[in-house]
Amino acid sequence: MVFLLDGEEGETSLVAAIRELEEETGLIASPEYLHEIPDVKKSRLKMEEGFEDFTFQPFLCTRYEGELRSSEKTIPEFVKLNCLDGLNLVADDVKDIARKWHNASLP
Repeated sequence: MVFLLDGEEGETSLVAAIRELEEETGLIASPEYLHEIPDVKKSRLKMEEGFEDFTFQPFLCTRYEGELRSSEKTIPEFVKLNCLDGLNLVADDVKDIARKWHNASLP
C-alpha cells in the first residue's frame, strides 16, 4: 500500500506515487502495478513549523523491484495487517484503507 501526500506541481498522482515510493523506500514500481484507490483522505498533520493540511491518495502496489532502504524522512518496513494497530500511523482511517484493500480484486 502506497500513500501519497500531495505531489509536486504539475505531477499526476500516479507519477508522484512512483517517485515518492522510490525516494522514500528504495522500491521501484511500474505504473501498471500501482492501482489508485478511491479512498482519498484529507488530514491535518503537526509539522515542525505548525500544522499543515495534506491529501492522502492511496495506491495498491501489486509488484515492485528493489529492497527497502531508509531515507532522510522515513525508516520503511513491511508489516503484517494484524500488526497495524501497534503502529503510529497518521490516522486510523489509513489502517482501515490498508485492511479494506489488502485482498482486493484488481483488473
